[in-house]
Amino acid sequence: MSKKEKYNRDNMIRKTFVFDGKRYEVIGSSPEETIEKMVLKKKALEEGRIILDRNTLVRDWKKEYLKTYVSNDELDLKYKDKDSLYKNYIDPEIGHMRIRTVKQIHCQNIMNNAGGLGKSRLLKLRQLLSNLFRMAMENHLILENPTSSIKLPPCRDGSNRSITAKERKFTLQVAEYHKSGIYILLMLYLGLRPGEVAALQWRNVDLNSGYVKIDSARKGESGIGTPKSDAGYRSIPVPDKLLNRLKKESGDKGPFDFVLNNDGHMYTRAAMYRLWRSFIREMNIAMGGRLYRNELQKPYPVASDLIAYCYRHTYCTDLQAAGVAINVARELMG
Repeated sequence: MSKKEKYNRDNMIRKTFVFDGKRYEVIGSSPEETIEKMVLKKKALEEGRIILDRNTLVRDWKKEYLKTYVSNDELDLKYKDKDSLYKNYIDPEIGHMRIRTVKQIHCQNIMNNAGGLGKSRLLKLRQLLSNLFRMAMENHLILENPTSSIKLPPCRDGSNRSITAKERKFTLQVAEYHKSGIYILLMLYLGLRPGEVAALQWRNVDLNSGYVKIDSARKGESGIGTPKSDAGYRSIPVPDKLLNRLKKESGDKGPFDFVLNNDGHMYTRAAMYRLWRSFIREMNIAMGGRLYRNELQKPYPVASDLIAYCYRHTYCTDLQAAGVAINVARELMG
């Protein structure tokens, strides 16, 4: 362990030392104060505690924030929901950064990259970001809150629509080979909600009778619970086009394997959004979108208001066009 002491222009004293191969520094207004701070910091390092100062990493501060201000129980649903939002959207962007170096542009990029989420989820993400840095300010880790002026990106506001004939043509074309294909087709041909697709297991699919039984849905980011309402429990006839696809997909799958299988696990909300973004990218390419260095160039052929939920709306429209009675359509839609 090495030490170094020097006086700066404000007559503050800085001591540096090395612990476990990493250099640390402390600053005090007197030699005694600086030595005391160094001793305390060494002790904290030896005990494995997180050091809270302006050099604290965002991901380390997040641990302290959730434990102190949200819940001490990592199994608590409120904790799990916020932790999932953090892991999927915040940590990849700024988790590795020192908290004092985070700027407004970093926080706005986090929101922009989550633009495909629904408005309520985006509001929760913005609130989490805001609270994370507001409490960092109150603990004197930063001087300004970089989230004070971040804006919501364009997002789903409930005004969903059915797909156009052209969108249907390219949807079916891309769904033939894309990994998101079964996700999209289950919404288009059965009118399932995204959460119902995520929780769907092969035990729910009767390939002989040609029916899919809905009795569960994803809850929060990665939990499984009951459908949205009592009406959500339903059996839906499967058209031949989808039935043939399901027979190909079933293979040697067990009854409790997920139809939309993520290496043996259920897809989280964030993972399904990534599936959707990948599908839309492929649709843009199929519709003639230009690539430059593997990046799509504007203008994009796919309309910006096309979201996954549009396929559930399309199922409803198709039922109406086929002359299905409104009370039957209501049951099928759940």
